[in-house]
Formats: sequence, structure tokens, C-alpha cells
Amino acid sequence: AHLPNAVNIDVRESDFTRNVARLDPKRPLLVYCLAGSRSAKAAEALTRAGFERIYDMQGGFAKWSGSGLPVEEGAQPPK
Repeated sequence: AHLPNAVNIDVRESDFTRNVARLDPKRPLLVYCLAGSRSAKAAEALTRAGFERIYDMQGGFAKWSGSGLPVEEGAQPPK
């Protein structure tokens, strides 16, 4: 599952840098993972890649979904 309208790019995958290059570094990004450790790594990598506004969701997807906030099922491939 994922947040509505999210584009999932996994920081652990070999194509992370290529997929990130498709994003606009001037637009704000919200990064998240299940609990927070991978999103912190992704936020660091995005900062090094020149992204200006990165927001790391504290508590991750587990906290979001556990709070009853909206989620969508299935993977959303990178655009």
C-alpha cells in the first residue's frame, strides 16, 4: 500500500538515482517508508542530488495508516 497519488521510488533499488532524475528538484517532496529509517537515507540522497524542499514523514507509513489516514493498495510505479 502507499499514500494516495504517491510515486514509489525505493532508495535500496539500483535504479533509485535514475528514477529520482525524473523528478523536478524545485518541487517539494514528501519521503516516507514503513517506519522512518529508509526515508532518512532517501532524504539525504535527495539533498545531495540538489532537491531543495524535502519533508521526511516522521513515524512513517505505519503511523500514517495506523491513524486511519487514507491509503491506496498496490504499487504505484515511477512516472
